[in-house]
Amino acid sequence: MSNKSISIAGITLANDQPFVLFGGLNVLESRELTLEVADHFKSVAAALDIPLVFKASFDKANRSSLDSFRGPGLEQGLEWLGGGQAGWGRVGGWGGVVCGGVLGGV
Repeated sequence: MSNKSISIAGITLANDQPFVLFGGLNVLESRELTLEVADHFKSVAAALDIPLVFKASFDKANRSSLDSFRGPGLEQGLEWLGGGQAGWGRVGGWGGVVCGGVLGGV
């Protein structure tokens, strides 16, 4: 059986590749919190010398209540996630937006 691999922002993912940390916010709440959490994930990943894909949802449509906060939406979410590009390093993963509301990153 052959291994399948994919690449996200220059990070290759496959069974025969090193561990990659995927982490972030369940749903974007504010730009400030997004940057704070992303910076923390970046520090942890750097200390452990592992690649990181930062993810966060801009629209959580699967809420149990119609009145629950769903997130800032696509336009605002992309602005918040893009706000740290200069300090985060590699930022990419536009395909993730199409696939499930997740942006790849750091």
